[in-house]
Amino acid sequence: MMKIRQDMTLLVWIQSSKAKVSGLAPISIRGTIDGTSTEFSLGEKIQPGHCISTAYPICMIPLPP
Repeated sequence: MMKIRQDMTLLVWIQSSKAKVSGLAPISIRGTIDGTSTEFSLGEKIQPGHCISTAYPICMIPLPP
């Protein structure tokens, strides 16, 4: 029987433990579909101070001009 429904979650976070001397920390994503997960970095960095530290962090990412 073919399964039609899939469970999917996405988690985005700032890896402040890997922050550089400049203070920039990488943004990472973990995606999980039906229990199989993968994790990778977006290749972008942000100042952790730009995030509101709550249960669900909100980040203000400045856009290039």
